Amino acid sequence: MSRKKRPVSAKRAASAFAALLLTAPGLGAFTPCRAEKVKAWRILQHNKLVGQRDVYIAPGYLRASNNKTGQTLVSTAPKWEVLLLNTKTRRYFSTPFENWQGRVPANFEETVRGLGSKPQAVNKIRQVAGMRTQLYVMRRKQIDDEKFIADSFSSLFSQYWLAIDIPMAPGLSKIVGVYYALPELPYFPLTATYHKGKEGISNDLLTASCTKVEVDKSVFAIPPDYKKAKAEFEIMAGAAGDDLLEFLR
Repeated sequence: MSRKKRPVSAKRAASAFAALLLTAPGLGAFTPCRAEKVKAWRILQHNKLVGQRDVYIAPGYLRASNNKTGQTLVSTAPKWEVLLLNTKTRRYFSTPFENWQGRVPANFEETVRGLGSKPQAVNKIRQVAGMRTQLYVMRRKQIDDEKFIADSFSSLFSQYWLAIDIPMAPGLSKIVGVYYALPELPYFPLTATYHKGKEGISNDLLTASCTKVEVDKSVFAIPPDYKKAKAEFEIMAGAAGDDLLEFLR
């Protein structure tokens, strides 16, 4: 007498199908999709104007943050538009570089443009935070005028040690220059020193460490839970700006 076949339950069928997927040729190594990674340098710096900076930089990518205030700048190739985030208030503001408001610090004119020359490479190499750097300098024309030097609060000449292994494309160099109140430079700056008449030497930029890292590409994008700000002011002012906006309503 022949036995009747038992109907296969949905649960058993699903288990069998899963086992087939795992053992089928070419499917046994199946793994979930992983976030796309970017190989970058993480650079911890101190800037005289804005304090601590936590920077991630790679070919085509930049993220620079002040972890204390939450103010963060992000920019990517090829457009190099300016994306401003505030990690404290979870807001963002995006704008073309040309429209970036309030981008030039008040002392930029005297500190940098007043030098009246382009940075010139000097044949000097040294280690800064474990990185090979080359010296670049700018020099004011009136530096030989003793009276000008004695009376001047402006920069007479400047020195920049640049990381040779971190070249910057022209678009990136413009953003870094404005953000740091520096001239456009061919490599990423690790130190910036200004020699002034009455004020003496001013170390405007110092670097504590440089580390090779891998980060998710999403680090250079707008987080999905961030809200769009109506103006750059909301990003830069942070929580204090929220209080002011509420007061003005």
